[in-house]
Amino acid sequence: MQGIFSQAGIRVIESDSELTAVRRKTAAKHSPVDTDSIGYYLDVQTARLQALAREGVSVERRDDHLLIVMPGTASFASDSALLKSNMLGLLDDLSTVLQEFNKSLIFIGGHSDSLGDSGYNLYLSRQRALAVGTHLSKVGIDSWRLVVRGFGDAKPIATNDTESGRAGNRRIELTVWPLVAEDVAVTQPSNVATQIAMK
Repeated sequence: MQGIFSQAGIRVIESDSELTAVRRKTAAKHSPVDTDSIGYYLDVQTARLQALAREGVSVERRDDHLLIVMPGTASFASDSALLKSNMLGLLDDLSTVLQEFNKSLIFIGGHSDSLGDSGYNLYLSRQRALAVGTHLSKVGIDSWRLVVRGFGDAKPIATNDTESGRAGNRRIELTVWPLVAEDVAVTQPSNVATQIAMK
């Protein structure tokens, strides 16, 4: 794994394989959510976060994780990685729930539209994601739970041929992965992994 650590101890990664390795190592080191409780854990956390969402932010429960989407135009000024004051307040509120439900990894992905230089878009998307991670760390989220990656314009969710589409593509996505025992099993010696799998 070639993860890079910022001064705040937040891991900045560049590939899916690095994320997989981080998830496994984190689950092995920290107490995971009981497998039978994951559904309830995600349901309650989703409801709590949805009640706080505003400023165009959406919170969605997926099969095995939560997805929080922050629109870029509401979060940052143009060509800037400084969070707007209204978004700082929202992150403060969301962090209270994320601190309570602390058996999870928070993967923060920055995304851009396709206008301009792709290399610069990648850089700015990473800096914006890191700005979100840094603020969450400052308000009490343990830095070991935070992982950042910039995607630039590589993963659009809408067309880049219209302004509304480009606005949708400029976003920050927070994927909240519960730490699960299956991830622990992958990193354990084979005999221990077998015991875990049989429980």
